[in-house]
Amino acid sequence: MEHIPFLSHPKSRLTQSLERTILELQPHLSVQAVARHFHVLWHTVKDLEKRDLKRKYARIQTAHVKAVGIYEIHIGRAQLESQYLTIVRDLNFGAVIHVGDGKGTKDLEGALRKLKRSKLRMVTMDMSNA
Repeated sequence: MEHIPFLSHPKSRLTQSLERTILELQPHLSVQAVARHFHVLWHTVKDLEKRDLKRKYARIQTAHVKAVGIYEIHIGRAQLESQYLTIVRDLNFGAVIHVGDGKGTKDLEGALRKLKRSKLRMVTMDMSNA
């Protein structure tokens, strides 16, 4: 496939300039209003926003983290392998550091690897037995 420099990826239907303009307007208008203004489907605007957020938050810096909160939430009945999610968040900035599938100490291993170099001073958690 030929590389076209003004497209963000080879199968893109929008130019980089239009994508940038949509992302700049997004905080000020609703998804539907942006889609109507540029005559595109709202799915296109939402997919563009999701791709931007995925790129922006692909790697979270954990060196500055001093306080984390550990929460276990129930997500449904027994249709799934696990009924719970373990979520580790930075309490100062609200960033999600880790999402573990299940509840218990084994679901925190990924968070411990990510927080190895942090200057962690405080950990809060819900009152689960795990």
